[in-house]
Amino acid sequence: MDTMLVTGGAGFIGSNFVRHALDHTDARVVVLDKLTYAGSLRNLFDVERDPRYAFVRGDIADREAVEAVFDGHRPTFVVNFAAESHVDRSIDSPREFIRTNAVGTFELLEASRILRVPESDVVPRIGKLVEENEIIRKELETIKSRMLSERTGDIMENVKKLNGLNVLSVEIPDAGPDQLRKVWDDVRNKLSSGIAVLGARDDGKAYLLVGVTSDLQKKYHSGNIVKELAPLIGGKGGGRPDMAQAGGKEPAKLPEALQIAKDTIRKMLGA
Repeated sequence: MDTMLVTGGAGFIGSNFVRHALDHTDARVVVLDKLTYAGSLRNLFDVERDPRYAFVRGDIADREAVEAVFDGHRPTFVVNFAAESHVDRSIDSPREFIRTNAVGTFELLEASRILRVPESDVVPRIGKLVEENEIIRKELETIKSRMLSERTGDIMENVKKLNGLNVLSVEIPDAGPDQLRKVWDDVRNKLSSGIAVLGARDDGKAYLLVGVTSDLQKKYHSGNIVKELAPLIGGKGGGRPDMAQAGGKEPAKLPEALQIAKDTIRKMLGA
């Protein structure tokens, strides 16, 4: 029986790949994950009793940990999802990006010699896995966006009337800044006229998006609203009259920011 080592398998994309592998192959699946901000065993709770699944907590940049996994489980091949992402995180913590994305990948390459694969074949094989991983990532992002679109009706139930104006201020679960833009596109089509403040927490960050429908943009500017809210989540933001975004380092304060957003808009309306 083949054994598949999936690094970073406790993250959103990696955990979906693990489920796919268990459902569509006969391979044993060993997950190696450091369980940082992006990984959680909750993402794998539905497979934890599968006899073909095993979990090891560890860092791919830790040579001893990686070699122990290779020695103990003898994987047939490796699928690597363990990586730091997001530009803002690379600015805040560049050392972690180099450690995980460069050193970690190197350690996996070194350990792959245990697979008895000729050196000339290692890079092409990993290159193919990277391509396949990217395809899976894009497919999962498409699924995620589709799921959010299907929840637009539920999101719209949070619309409130403030002085006769439609106002939506709500947190969107399982979303990041890219998904917030997609949600705003869907909400705008249903809102007709109004202001929306959408929030999300992802990768240890908080995100806000403010959208104003076209009929109100001469009176209300999304960029001005988001600039007032951004400090509440420990960040900065800005944008166009129709849409503006902000990111911050204090995700725990997002609910408070969304509540204050309603008060801010109420004051603007004189309600």
